[in-house]
Amino acid sequence: MTERTPILITGLKHSGKSTAARKAAEVLNADFLDMDEIIEKLHLNEEGIKLSARAIYRKGRDIFQKYESAAAEFLARRSGGFIAAAGGGVCDNDDACRRMKEFIWIYLEEKPELLFDRIKKGGIPAFLTSKDPYNEFINLCNMRSARYDELCDIKIIAGGRSPAEIYSEITKKILEDGNGWK
Repeated sequence: MTERTPILITGLKHSGKSTAARKAAEVLNADFLDMDEIIEKLHLNEEGIKLSARAIYRKGRDIFQKYESAAAEFLARRSGGFIAAAGGGVCDNDDACRRMKEFIWIYLEEKPELLFDRIKKGGIPAFLTSKDPYNEFINLCNMRSARYDELCDIKIIAGGRSPAEIYSEITKKILEDGNGWK
């Protein structure tokens, strides 16, 4: 039996990556891993301080990306098929991307305007620093979308659909592509 190739669900903040990845893993009887949770555990182990991924990012982008690269290395060393959800900015971390290059990258694309509405409900994140967070976010979406288009093996257009519709499409695409997933 062929070993399953690891799956990485990517996309912009609030695109539904974690929800879709968690459910797809459940349906495909695979482990689910969240890179933000791994980053938090690595930070706790190294610094002895429990912080959220958002709080770690507030310490500085370079610091966050160091932990993100370590989380990518942790995933790359893990055997067996699993489905992981990455943070929205993983595409900006060339080292982390390189460490997970053998994974099947699935880009969950959603409309930037819809994403910003979702983001506002939870508060403006640390990575948006200007006095015009909406336009800063739209510009960031455009840059990251282009990068995710380069990195992804599979692109899913979310289009405001329900999580059930999205993870069903993800599951179908994973099974169609094979790579040990049956």
